[in-house]
Amino acid sequence: MSGHRVRQDIALTDTIIVSSTAGELLDARRVWGAQYVINTGGAEARTVVEPAIAGQRMELVGGTMAGTATIAAPSGQDFDGGGGDAIAIAAEGQWAILESFLIGSAYEWRVTSKHASVTVS
Repeated sequence: MSGHRVRQDIALTDTIIVSSTAGELLDARRVWGAQYVINTGGAEARTVVEPAIAGQRMELVGGTMAGTATIAAPSGQDFDGGGGDAIAIAAEGQWAILESFLIGSAYEWRVTSKHASVTVS
């Protein structure tokens, strides 16, 4: 990667990550974020890692779903500011978009958009 092409090279980096492992930690991994395609073999859980900075974005999308994926917020945090610390994605094509914000003195994820059938509770 040459110095004058840094932005172009970074912009072309693939941000799609396939999550097929129950209990996996979902991390934005890059400054701008990532998209996770979630595959399940039954009812499975995942946990989102606390964001590193404000402005990160994480997209969660149902892939091959044999059961509901329940995605937990980082310990002591929630996704909606009202105690909703779990997202449930039950079918292929369902999705949720998370963005990170500085809330008090910590960076936290908030669900900023979601498929109508996805629940936050």
